[in-house]
Amino acid sequence: MKHSLRRQFSLIFIGLMALSCFICVLMCNLFLEKVYLERKMTLIKKGYDNLCEALDRDKYGTDEFNTNLNEYCSKHDLGICLIDSESSLEYIYSNGRGDMEIS
Repeated sequence: MKHSLRRQFSLIFIGLMALSCFICVLMCNLFLEKVYLERKMTLIKKGYDNLCEALDRDKYGTDEFNTNLNEYCSKHDLGICLIDSESSLEYIYSNGRGDMEIS
C-alpha cells in the first residue's frame, strides 16, 4: 500500500508539532516552578535585607524609605506586613494592586 508524498509529509509535520508541544509542556512542568520560586525567594531576601539595612541606619519610617520599599514591592509584586513585638500590625508595603488581605 503506497502513501502519497503529501500524506507522509503531513504525518511527519503533525508528529513533530505534537512532539515539540509535549516537550514544551514537560519542560514547563518540570523546571518552571523551581525557577519561579528561586527568583521570588531572592526578591524576598533582598527586601528583607533592605529592611534590616534601614533599621541599622535608623532610616526606618522615613518618607524616603517608605517610598523606596513601596516601589520595590510594586515592581516585584510583593506584599510586606511589618508586625511589632506586641503582634500588632505596624505597616503594610503593598504590591500596588490592592489585593493584600489582612486577617
